[in-house]
Amino acid sequence: MKYSNRMNLLTALTGLFLIMIVSDCLMAQEDFSHFSKVLDREKPYRIFLPVDYGTSQKRYPVIYYFHGNTGSHELKIPGVEQLVNDNGVILVAWNGRSKDTDLRPYNIGNHSNINYQVQFKDYFLELVSYIDSTYRTLAERSSRAVIGHSMGGIMSFFIAGKYPDLIGAENLGYRCCSI
Repeated sequence: MKYSNRMNLLTALTGLFLIMIVSDCLMAQEDFSHFSKVLDREKPYRIFLPVDYGTSQKRYPVIYYFHGNTGSHELKIPGVEQLVNDNGVILVAWNGRSKDTDLRPYNIGNHSNINYQVQFKDYFLELVSYIDSTYRTLAERSSRAVIGHSMGGIMSFFIAGKYPDLIGAENLGYRCCSI
C-alpha cells in the first residue's frame, strides 16, 4: 500500500511539473480558509479533491503547492483537476503571504527584510495538521509531498529539508526554475 501511494504521489508530482511548464492558460477555482493560531489570522488555501472523494471512504496522499513571488494560493493551471483525479491525490495550494499587502511571500530567512517573528516554516506545521484533521488524508511521511514554482520551489525544498519526518517527496528539479 505504501509503495503504491508513493508511486501515485510521484506520478502526480511529475504530471503537475509538466503541466506547469507547458501551461500559460489560467482558470478559476474555489478557495477556503482556516484560522491560523500561529499567524493569528484567517489563512486562505485552495484544495483540489479527487472526484471520488465525496463517495468513498478512502484516504489520499497530499501534495502541498507553494506559489512563486508574485503568486498566491489561487493555483490556476489547467489540468490540475485531471491530475488529481487520475492519481488519487489531494492538492493543497497555500498562500505564502503573512499579510495580504506583503510584496514578498514566506517571510523566511536570516536577513534584514524579515518582517515578522513568525515565519512560514512555523505555519506549515499548523497547515499540515489542519489539512490532516479536516480531510481524509494519508497522514504519513510517505504520502505527503511538496512542490513549488520559482520562490515557492525554493520554499518547498527548504520545508522538505526542515521537516524530513513530514515530507516524503519533493520536486527538486523545479525549485529554482520559472515558467
